[in-house]
Amino acid sequence: MTVHGGREMTGVVLVTRPAEQAAATADAIAARYGPKWRAEIAPLLRIRRLGRAPTLPNDAALVFTSANGVLAWQQGGGRWHPAFVAGEATARAGRAAGLSPMLLGMTAAEVSARLHDRRPPHPLLHIVGRHRALDLSAALSGVGLRVTTLPLYEQRATTLPATVLRALSAGQIGAVLLMSPRTAKIFAACVAGIALPPPLRLLCLSAAVAAPVRDLGVAIEVAHMPRQEALLSLLS
Repeated sequence: MTVHGGREMTGVVLVTRPAEQAAATADAIAARYGPKWRAEIAPLLRIRRLGRAPTLPNDAALVFTSANGVLAWQQGGGRWHPAFVAGEATARAGRAAGLSPMLLGMTAAEVSARLHDRRPPHPLLHIVGRHRALDLSAALSGVGLRVTTLPLYEQRATTLPATVLRALSAGQIGAVLLMSPRTAKIFAACVAGIALPPPLRLLCLSAAVAAPVRDLGVAIEVAHMPRQEALLSLLS
């Protein structure tokens, strides 16, 4: 939020999530901050399902580390199976899809650690996108867990519209939400060679997300935990 002539003016926050999740994030900003912040949606990834969900043995369990995986499974006709998930948004998506998700952590790495400790007897199918940060199959193969990785969707890079780039260079956007390392990398490529004046801040879900934008010369803030609620609190 900015102040002009003694009057408070609405700040603009750029939401770069895929369209499937961006609207919910914009709604959360509106509910939390009202007119103080206006969300501008500019997805930097487009999600596309790659195929049909396979039929699994009855004793198999699913692993989802992204809500996009849940959506791809549901849209691909996937059947109900026990599901281990990372993050509350993924858990909500699982419940909405009629699954019974067990939340094991906030990140894929935390889910990997919990599965390592629990060593569930089920064969596990990890539903992923073509671009992913962690290979659960490789991480858990040493403890005897049967993990198959299935890329069921892809995340195609997009670019920022010219209107958004002009608003960024004119100092008309107060904050940008970055929620994955790949999105941050795409953002950095989009604004290469563009001056980004104050009051812009890049609000990042984690240190890994912040890494690709460290050299942009812009103020960066990192959420104290990798949750949307913690990220949005940085707008205060």
